[in-house]
Amino acid sequence: MRKQPPTARKRAKPQLQATTLGESVPLPDDAKYQTGYSEENMWFLAQSKELPEGSHKVITVSNTAKCCPFWESKLAENPPQPHLIDYHVIMLTLGEESLIWDPESNLGCPAPAQDYIDKTWSGVANMPESLGPRFRVITAEDYVKKLCSDRSHLVQPD
Repeated sequence: MRKQPPTARKRAKPQLQATTLGESVPLPDDAKYQTGYSEENMWFLAQSKELPEGSHKVITVSNTAKCCPFWESKLAENPPQPHLIDYHVIMLTLGEESLIWDPESNLGCPAPAQDYIDKTWSGVANMPESLGPRFRVITAEDYVKKLCSDRSHLVQPD
């Protein structure tokens, strides 16, 4: 994908703070979102000029079972049961306040990082170790440069 040229007008960076759990702020205007496409959503968000100051990391969450539980997911079919997915991508902002960006979470976006971690994986201690989350963390800058999305594993034979 090609980067869009910068806009002529300059906008002030919003002073985003973590939301109260369950509330969300709109994603930045220059970020795109499509339900179920976390890789691409974080690719667009990582390029946003409207993110709060800080260090931005993109985190791919999966596990050895390729069946990672996410409590508090908007995509859960039977809440309060977790949404089970092979992997999911979120973004962490480390700054004055640590924030997790996950538009598919019921916890708000952005959410305070510790609250997100505590509630998203609240039931993992009662599950087999193979279902526990594993994290791959890279800088947002590297993620934007190196993302190569391949969804061929989703194609099913006719």
